[in-house]
Amino acid sequence: MNLGLLLVPALSGYVLLSCTYVSRYWFARQSGYSLFFAAAVAGVVLLGVARWIVVLLHLCIPSEIYAYLRWHWHSYAPFDYSGTVMVSTFLAITLPLLVNRIAPKHKSATRIARYSGDLIECLIQDVIESGGKQLVEVSTKSSKCYIGFAQESGVAAGTESDIAISPIVSGYRHSETRDLILTTNYAPFLLDSKLDIEHFRVVIPLAEVASARRIDPELHYRINAGQQGRSSTESAA
Repeated sequence: MNLGLLLVPALSGYVLLSCTYVSRYWFARQSGYSLFFAAAVAGVVLLGVARWIVVLLHLCIPSEIYAYLRWHWHSYAPFDYSGTVMVSTFLAITLPLLVNRIAPKHKSATRIARYSGDLIECLIQDVIESGGKQLVEVSTKSSKCYIGFAQESGVAAGTESDIAISPIVSGYRHSETRDLILTTNYAPFLLDSKLDIEHFRVVIPLAEVASARRIDPELHYRINAGQQGRSSTESAA
């Protein structure tokens, strides 16, 4: 095989891994030799499958037709195994289109992020997928705190990323007691039809996030109501 053609399977492996959701977010987290060898291995596998397809076509197609097709192809690409290389390239382009229909983008990204230990991003993504039924509380290393709707998790970025929320309320954590002190209420402005929720969007670098937790408003209300009920009973006793 022409040595120059060896670059094509390597590029095909790179295209396959970077375009398929199942491997894309794992691949984006690799670097250096890991990135190169992963693409090379994928290219070799594609090349092997492509060669198997070409041999199978040779066995299934009548020899006269196969000889004509081979001659016609080599008149355009007069290199040994050029047909096999082109089939591997075709597979690298079409396989992601098929596999991505089975494995959705965010589910694949969330699985890789969870595997990589990016639990804050996974939590934010889960809140986003709740469709507004859950809120998120994000505390930064500077003790600022935001409670609101999650907009972006960065889970699909593959590298160090940002998260974005549209706060309903904001405040800070007390430096000693770590109690949450709310200072700003955005709710009245969110009800204003002239203002878009994007006006209040806050983007926070993931490296600045100290902690995050999801908040289910209904569950939070039930817990607080129960605690108040017990307090009233104890006071009466």
